[in-house]
Amino acid sequence: MNSTHLRHRQRGASLIVALLFLIVLTVLGLVALRSSTLHERMAGNDRDKATAFEAAEATLRDAERDSFVNLSSANAFDAVCTDGLCLPSTNATPRWDGVDWTDVSSRPYGASSGAGAYPVDVDQPPRYIVELLPDVPSGAGNSMNSNSRSSTTGGTAYRITARGWGRRPGTTVMLQSLYVKQ
Repeated sequence: MNSTHLRHRQRGASLIVALLFLIVLTVLGLVALRSSTLHERMAGNDRDKATAFEAAEATLRDAERDSFVNLSSANAFDAVCTDGLCLPSTNATPRWDGVDWTDVSSRPYGASSGAGAYPVDVDQPPRYIVELLPDVPSGAGNSMNSNSRSSTTGGTAYRITARGWGRRPGTTVMLQSLYVKQ
């Protein structure tokens, strides 16, 4: 065989190798693109959850300020949570699960404390409810639970539940605190 004949047989091999190499690079590029898109979505979800948490935390502090300044056991606490003032639930459903968080059965951030509207762009303004906890005498044989307060504290106890939304409607965070006003 002469060298001219060998050159003709090897001419198409480099084209096939180059095409295979190009296909491998394309697949690697697509995998990298998909991975970066997934990471970007996860970061966006984390940011939205953090926004909702910050809204709920700010609302919890706003509700505590409202409780300190404006509320007492003489306020109109009732079983339907009129204006966000609730009596604890008497059935198995916690009060915060039975509240419509978009109407007058909850209080918006800043409405009663004078803080103004929530300053961050969220899907809905954060809201809260305040439950007046019943007094349990602190004698022998009485136990405390999360739905009561002891008469030895000398104050009025409230359970405050705050709900914050993120920028997307499906992102919500709910926080609670027990607040005793002396």
